Amino acid sequence: MGSRGQSGTVSRRGGTILGVVVGGSVFAMLALTSLSGFARLALQEGNLTIQYRWTGQKVVLPFIEVMDVREEPAFKGQWRLVVVTDTNGTYESALSSHTVVRAAAELLKTKMTQP
Repeated sequence: MGSRGQSGTVSRRGGTILGVVVGGSVFAMLALTSLSGFARLALQEGNLTIQYRWTGQKVVLPFIEVMDVREEPAFKGQWRLVVVTDTNGTYESALSSHTVVRAAAELLKTKMTQP
């Protein structure tokens, strides 16, 4: 009679399956959120290259298009670097320590103020 026991409750097996599905979904969402941003930045010859680890995608844009660089707190003491362009493009990093995010933000902000 399905996954219900005689007392009308969900059987142990059904509860285990439900627990695995819910737990796996939460874990997958956290993993995707943590890894969804870019993993690497490179500034060379006036271009900013943004590289994503998860998809392998690279975005190359003229550094002159970068209008704002922000450090944003994320999850459990982790931070994200956010790069905003003049065409309203927003690029967020994968989660990292505040020290790493701050160093990258300061470097980019310094380059933005140089002629």
